[in-house]
Amino acid sequence: MLRVRKGDRSCGRLDADGDPKFFALACGGIYFGGTNVDLPLPWPLPTSTATFDVRCDGTTLELSANTAKPRGNGTCTKAGCPLGPPVPVPNRRHGEASTSACVIARTSEPLSGTADCSTGAVSISVALVEETFVNGDVLPYRCRAGAAPGQACTRDEDCQPDGACTNDIGRCRAGLTPGEPCVLDDDCGSGGTCESGSCVGDPAVMGTGCASDADCGGSGARCESLIQPCPICNRITNRCDGGPRDGLPCALTGVDSNGAATSPDCPPAPQSRQNSVLLRGNVTTGSTTRTAKDLDDQAHVFCGFCRNKTTKRFSRPPVSCSANADCVGVPGFTSCGQRTPGAFTATEVARTIAMSGAPAGALDIAAHTKALILAGVFCVPPGSTLFGDLAADLPGPAAISLPALIRVR
Repeated sequence: MLRVRKGDRSCGRLDADGDPKFFALACGGIYFGGTNVDLPLPWPLPTSTATFDVRCDGTTLELSANTAKPRGNGTCTKAGCPLGPPVPVPNRRHGEASTSACVIARTSEPLSGTADCSTGAVSISVALVEETFVNGDVLPYRCRAGAAPGQACTRDEDCQPDGACTNDIGRCRAGLTPGEPCVLDDDCGSGGTCESGSCVGDPAVMGTGCASDADCGGSGARCESLIQPCPICNRITNRCDGGPRDGLPCALTGVDSNGAATSPDCPPAPQSRQNSVLLRGNVTTGSTTRTAKDLDDQAHVFCGFCRNKTTKRFSRPPVSCSANADCVGVPGFTSCGQRTPGAFTATEVARTIAMSGAPAGALDIAAHTKALILAGVFCVPPGSTLFGDLAADLPGPAAISLPALIRVR
């Protein structure tokens, strides 16, 4: 059994020509695209528990897909299984809350792999589909206090008894009214800004508007997003707030950064679906490195796909390539490249992506839970829509890291 958990350190790096280790890659998410990604990275991944059938061959365990669903927010590992609840991805950049997304992931093929009992080394072949729904903030006004805190509302009467319908869009930072609800910078007075986050963890700044942890001044304080791009399963009513199943029963599973639970029972609106991409590759407790090549029509290419050099459109279905010669038989798409050069950031043009996992140590069947990190580098083909591909800068490379817990029983 594997359980994904949040990471708290670096699991990899980007190297540029003449500038090694110029960009650290954090644990616990996925990076994707080239030098023109217009989405917050790393992209979070669902927190879930995966179960495998195990066959032992000496000290080697062969892992094969299982249809059983463990308790809580777990998942089976056969094709088509959801990987946990919807994942909120708020965009806290100033003025860009409308691009916040809700992501649903599922397996597209059975998961399989191996584990070594003596070292705790693990390697898993994964094939996932990630669907992105761009909703902005689906709960701009929510009840504070009262019988159902967190419930969507339009007026105070919706929150009675003893509750109030409060603007959940932003909080003032600096200005005349720090911490007060706001929609525009003007609401905060001279010198103030309306931010999409609120400081927590330090009474001195509690409730003050923020865009990043740095705005909260340290001392254990952090910035929690007020943006809720996924419908939630209300902890008080056990009913969905927001989305197409608003008001219907739900079971609590995931938790976002603002303390609101997400649930597969509370999906986003299907019409807000922006893109669907396929993630296929291997994650391992070892090290993985990928180096870019300079091709005829584009330098710093990690993941080549046949494209039209003039229009920058890619063939459908996607055709992977390592040189223009591989695209000769794809009329109209005879150039090999990715959408933009490099990987993940425009700070430098990356030449190498390096990711490192960490084995769990010796495994046994005494029900001990041990920590490990699974990591990998692979290529992401074009997604289902051009608009989504432009935002994610796909096709291009991806780097994934999954701090996890493993238990053999």
